[in-house]
Amino acid sequence: ETQMSVTVQAGERSVLPSGVLTILGTEGSYFDVYDVEGNLLTHLRGDKAVELFPGNYSVVVDDTQLSAQVQGGQNVSVEF
Repeated sequence: ETQMSVTVQAGERSVLPSGVLTILGTEGSYFDVYDVEGNLLTHLRGDKAVELFPGNYSVVVDDTQLSAQVQGGQNVSVEF
């Protein structure tokens, strides 16, 4: 579960920006993505792209942890 604050005005459209975190080099292993509070956001297998709100994330494969900063409208990759 990910939360983001947004101001909504009557009669106007509000857009929540997102970015993409691409995980590479997992060689078919499972990986976990955590937010800065340590909440598990996803548990997937293999190289994947995950759409997320802007922010800092940790990606864990086995005993290896990498950090990534996701920005709206951008694609960032981490490679194991």
